[in-house]
Amino acid sequence: MQNNKAILAGPFIGELQWEFFNFVPHIIYLRKQFPRKKIIVLTRAERFDLYGQHVDILVPLRLEKDNPRFENSFKMDNYKDHEYYTIAKYFKIKFKRKFVIDQHIYPDIRHWCYKVKWQFPRETMDFDFLPREANKDYAVEYMYNKKYLTDMILDQIKPNKHTTKMGIIIECLKLSKCFIGDIRISLNAQLALLLRKPLIYTGRSIKEDYIKLLNPLNTPVYPSNDIPNGVKLFYENSI
Repeated sequence: MQNNKAILAGPFIGELQWEFFNFVPHIIYLRKQFPRKKIIVLTRAERFDLYGQHVDILVPLRLEKDNPRFENSFKMDNYKDHEYYTIAKYFKIKFKRKFVIDQHIYPDIRHWCYKVKWQFPRETMDFDFLPREANKDYAVEYMYNKKYLTDMILDQIKPNKHTTKMGIIIECLKLSKCFIGDIRISLNAQLALLLRKPLIYTGRSIKEDYIKLLNPLNTPVYPSNDIPNGVKLFYENSI
């Protein structure tokens, strides 16, 4: 008999960084813990490939484009709490007709909870991002003759109807030797660390404790304002 138990994840309305650091890895962890359960995710369509092949159903979260909202940690400013919890409620109602809902997981945004990063425990995080296959095909072609990546190179990616920019970026990072950028302002640099791709850090000096917060896997980081010297450091330490 077909297993009809399901785990619902979402809605997720907050910052992209908070999604790929503090929410998606927990869902990937659950997928590996419960491989026979369906996983259904509600998030923005452009973020689908953060979850990619680890989930069974991806549901697009549609937010009003003519009503500007500003992402803030796990929530959005000017997005009322009751709207968020209403979406969560109807998401569950929609799928409990077809599945036995085993868990429904989404951030708590009430009061000060929205800025608590570790609502989902650190020990239940898995950064094995696996975008849908079409993204890999695009990335292989895009990375032809490219060894290193920067934000400028990744900004030129133009996804098609079968891919997302996020999915292609993840696959390009996997194919690269390292990423060159500023971890303080570049989400791509932060993703590179989560994908275990060494970072040549080009920003101003920052404390090691700050880097550790953004580098849970202890991926190598080479601080250098001179890119050729940073590349040299990378190669010397890769031998």
